[in-house]
Amino acid sequence: MNLVQQFQNLLDPSTALGAFLISLIAGIVCSFLLGMKFQKKIDKKNSIEAEKVGSILQDIHKKSASDSESEKVKKSNSIKVGTVTGTIKQDVEE
Repeated sequence: MNLVQQFQNLLDPSTALGAFLISLIAGIVCSFLLGMKFQKKIDKKNSIEAEKVGSILQDIHKKSASDSESEKVKKSNSIKVGTVTGTIKQDVEE
């Protein structure tokens, strides 16, 4: 029973340590929930089917300073080609 009393004293909001721990736990929970809500989700599906092609450039993007790390991107790329005489660039950063 003494251990339960110690945890109750630790989280007592009338003490400085208790108020700090309660606010820390609340901040962690709120930032987790808001972070999951505002995460950007992108679903990309690219498909190329052909008999003969010169070059294939698929999903080329430029990385800039404004790109945020809070993007969740799901990509599905497929290429079905008989003959390619040029270059193939798929999902490339330039």
